[in-house]
Amino acid sequence: MRSLTTFLIFFFIAIASFAQTQYEKGYIIDKNNKRTECYIKDMDWNDNPSEITYKLNPSGSPIKGDATNIKEFAIGNSYKYVGANVKVDLLNKPTVGTQSELDPVWTRANLFLKVLLEGKAKLYGYKKDKVERFFYSLSDSLITPLTYKQIHKASTIIKNNDFRQQLWDKVRLPKTTWEVTKTVNYTEKELKDYFKTYNGNFPEPIVETIIVKKEKLYLNLKLAPGINFSSAKMTVLEREVHPQLTFGSKSGIRLGLEAELVIPFNHYRWGILFEPNYQSYSSEVEYGTKPTTFDYKSLEFPIGLRYYVHVSDNTKAFLNGFYVPEMAMNSKVEYYSLGPNDKTIKIDPSSSMAIGGGLAHNKFSLEARYYTKKDLTKSTSATLDSYNRFAVILGYKFMSKNLKQ
Repeated sequence: MRSLTTFLIFFFIAIASFAQTQYEKGYIIDKNNKRTECYIKDMDWNDNPSEITYKLNPSGSPIKGDATNIKEFAIGNSYKYVGANVKVDLLNKPTVGTQSELDPVWTRANLFLKVLLEGKAKLYGYKKDKVERFFYSLSDSLITPLTYKQIHKASTIIKNNDFRQQLWDKVRLPKTTWEVTKTVNYTEKELKDYFKTYNGNFPEPIVETIIVKKEKLYLNLKLAPGINFSSAKMTVLEREVHPQLTFGSKSGIRLGLEAELVIPFNHYRWGILFEPNYQSYSSEVEYGTKPTTFDYKSLEFPIGLRYYVHVSDNTKAFLNGFYVPEMAMNSKVEYYSLGPNDKTIKIDPSSSMAIGGGLAHNKFSLEARYYTKKDLTKSTSATLDSYNRFAVILGYKFMSKNLKQ
């Protein structure tokens, strides 16, 4: 268990280091309205960022910025944020010492607000620590919070829905009634729909800066043949001095089939892997009056994770980590014994771990993979106490299917 924990710690440290280099093309606008094309570290934010890291060129030094010195930034068509000093209520608790416990507790803060919709009226969003707030502006007016508060009192949820009055007073839909306006809920979807309808009555173009894509799972199937480079050691226990036999490094084939479920997280950079494969190893060494023969064949059932780094449109680097259970197939070691007959030891391997990395280009991939040491068997007369393996795997993706959610 300790070796498994250590392995997983190092694996995820390696992934974290690998992931920290991801910068996407975008731009920033500073408080002097100077626009700079740059490369922004894409953190796939769920909550609004308090600061960003960017480079002026892919090999440049990282620069940090926040809402006090950045007026706007965007990454392609994925994210757009504005930096603004706004009035905001960040509490979902009852207000003490006021006329109403549902009164907002206003503070001023420099925040990055996500631009949700642009047009005659703009809609912005802010998320932090399970608090979600929305803001709006008309033309070039100041950004104003849409007033809302929700508190829990005993088993009841009480709401301040003053934002509806703001919509009625400032962003009223033509030919509508108050009865319609007061049905709008304080959610991103309903507010975006409302503002989109409102903006449709004006000549200004409507821009939905966040491209909403229905997130899907992707199933990839891949042939995964390769070459193993293996070696093993055996200790003979039935003599006073326990000789250790070393089986030299030998190459052998592996035949595998990889199933990969690519998940819609962090821009599809993660995959869950299942890769059943067949592997074999045969070797012999002189011991006693006869050679000791080692014949090892097994089916493996690796389960693991993969992390991708996009190099170009068609090329990706990746890092894998696996837990590898397996089942031996007619595998044994035969050696010269002090007794009347030669000894035969059945191979019954323990599980192991593996880590690897490589490149994928279009349908092809090439990976180098290292497996941790494992015991193959133990008996009263001998033990196979070390089996080492390194593999080079060539992959060919023959199917890629979108799985609807």
